[in-house]
Parts: sequence; C-alpha cells; structure tokens
Amino acid sequence: MFRAFAIICSSLCFIGLFCSNNAAVTEEQKTQVIGLAETFGQMCRKDNAVTEDDFAAMRAHKIPTGPNAPCFIACVLRKATLMGDDGKIRKEQALELGKTIFQESQLKKIDDFLNFCAQVNTVNVSDGSNGCERAMLAYKCLKENASKYGFGDF
Repeated sequence: MFRAFAIICSSLCFIGLFCSNNAAVTEEQKTQVIGLAETFGQMCRKDNAVTEDDFAAMRAHKIPTGPNAPCFIACVLRKATLMGDDGKIRKEQALELGKTIFQESQLKKIDDFLNFCAQVNTVNVSDGSNGCERAMLAYKCLKENASKYGFGDF
C-alpha cells in the first residue's frame, strides 16, 4: 500500500509525474523515480501520517483530503529538495533532479510543465513557509494539467 502512495508522491515531486502514461519513459527511469519517492516518503511518513482514504483517493487519481496529506506532500517535496525552506516550489531543482534520470529530449516537455505549475509560488498562502498549503496547490496543478502537457491521467 505504501508503495502505491509513494508512486503517487513521486508524481507530486514533479519528475515522477512523467512516468504516468508516457511510453517514452523507460522501466529503468520508473524504477529510479519510485526508489526516490519511497525513500523520501518513508522519511516523512512518521511525522505526517496519511489516512487510508488519502491512499484510496490518490489511487483513484483524486485529490487527498485528509488533514495530514498537504504536510506529507510538503515533506516529500522538501526531502527531494523541490521545496525550499521558504515553502516555495523550486522548479530549477526539479529540472536538475530530472536531468539525473531523464534524457535531454524528455526535459523540454518537463520544463514547460514545471514553468506552468510554478505559478503556485505567487499565491498567498495562510501557512507561509510551512509549505503544506502550497504543496497541495502544486499537487492540484499537476493533477489538473498533466493531460495538457501529454502526461496522461495523473
């Protein structure tokens, strides 16, 4: 069960998103992304327990609504260095991490998508540098716009 959630969290961590329904992504790339997600997810699970309902929602390609889901997502982003101490998404870091896994030909589409979802950094959030609210905004942006960038159903 945690593995399924980790796969979804990898999607949240931007680079993992590009494993979803994209035939150009190799099995080796998927394995690398899943490994990263599991590592970061395990680190965050203790302090940000997510509910069975959140697991089910994510498996069904829906937005999780549990009280700990936003902070779990923020924690995973921070562990992956994709969210800074200021609670903002670091798209440049996402691209750098992507370069360690994906080919140059795949990175242009990823860059375009990241630039679009980086708009969440301009939104005023009530939790400031905690990043939980912004992490959920990023997740929603990824979820709602994946198909527009050719990444299928997220």
